[in-house]
Amino acid sequence: MGRRGGQALGIPPSGAQDGFALRIANLLVGNPPGGPLVVREDPGAAGLEMTLGRLKLRALQDHLLALTGADTGATLDGEPVQCWSSFVLREGQTLACRLAMSGARAYLAVHGGIDVPLYRGSRATHVSGGFGGLEGRPLAQGDRLPVGAAKAPVMELAGRRLRPDLVPRYAPPMQVRVVAGPEAHRFTEESVEAFYTTAWKLNPKADRTGMRLHRPELSFKPGRPRYLNEDAGVDPSNIVIDPGAPVGTVQIRPFEEARFVRVSHEDAVAILAEQESLIADPDIIV
Repeated sequence: MGRRGGQALGIPPSGAQDGFALRIANLLVGNPPGGPLVVREDPGAAGLEMTLGRLKLRALQDHLLALTGADTGATLDGEPVQCWSSFVLREGQTLACRLAMSGARAYLAVHGGIDVPLYRGSRATHVSGGFGGLEGRPLAQGDRLPVGAAKAPVMELAGRRLRPDLVPRYAPPMQVRVVAGPEAHRFTEESVEAFYTTAWKLNPKADRTGMRLHRPELSFKPGRPRYLNEDAGVDPSNIVIDPGAPVGTVQIRPFEEARFVRVSHEDAVAILAEQESLIADPDIIV
C-alpha cells in the first residue's frame, strides 16, 4: 500500500493505485492486507501491479496466488483462471495474463508476499526515483521474484473467493467522487456546473505522476485573490498555496470517460470508514 511520511522530502507514497483490489488479493492468500496510509502505517504484503496486463510467470515451486482488479483473461497452462479467488500455481506451471479487457490495473498476491527489501518502511516500487521493489525498476524477462515464508498451510487457503456481490465493476462510465478543494470558490458557477456534468476523457499522455484530461474551458470569477502568485503571472489560477497531491489519486484508462460526483468531506470519510469495516469483515471471503 506504499510508504508514508516522505512527501516533505520528495518521496511519494507509491503503492497500489487500486488499494481495494490489492488488499483483497492479500486477504485471499492469507497475507496481511495493510491499510490506506491516511488511516494506518501498515503497508501490508507486497504484490504485483500490472498496468493493462501483459504478464507471464513460471513457478519455481508451489505457490498460492490470487488475481484481482482488471480482467486480463488470465490462464494457468492455457486454462482460464477465476479472478478474485485463490488458487495454487504448481512448480513448473505458467500463469499468463493478456491485455486487460476491462479496468486498467490488475493485482497478483502470493502467500508470503514478494520478499524484496524494505525502503522507508515499504516494498513499493518508485520507478522514476529508482528505489523500492525489485531494484527500483519495472520487471523484465528473466527476473526471479523471491517469496516470503509461508505462514499457514497454503492448501487450506486455496479456493477462497470474494463474495460475488462485492466484486467491483470496472466497465465505463466511471464515476469519480471528489471533495471540493479550498480554491473551488474561485470558479464561476457555470464552470462548477460544467465540471460535474462533463464526461471527461483521459489523454493518453498520462502516468502515475499526473493525469491529463480533455475538458471544457473553465473560467474564474473576476478579481485578484489575495494569495495570487505574482511571479507566476496574473491569471487567478496561479496561486501561492500548493495543497500538494493527496493520497488517493484516481487513474483510468486512456480514452475512457469519467464523470465527477460531488461529495462532502464528511461523506468521503464515511465512505472510507465503510470500506475499512468491509475489509475487516471476515464474512466477505467465502
